[in-house]
Amino acid sequence: MINLKSISLNDFTESPKGMYLKTDAVKRFLDQFEAEMERKKGNTTLSLEEDIYVQVYIFKKWAIEDRSLSFYKWNI
Repeated sequence: MINLKSISLNDFTESPKGMYLKTDAVKRFLDQFEAEMERKKGNTTLSLEEDIYVQVYIFKKWAIEDRSLSFYKWNI
């Protein structure tokens, strides 16, 4: 987000416990994060959100139903 110039130093506020994003910057961050989760990199690939869902589903089946546990690598 900082590299994309969506968030800058002015979007932070300082407190005794550290630096925090201001409310409008949090909204921009979450909007960008959501868009990235939904973005697909090609016509046949899954979005990042869908990739994570599949991996959680496989892990759940392994933990609850004693299915095989197989992970795959994402091409990032």
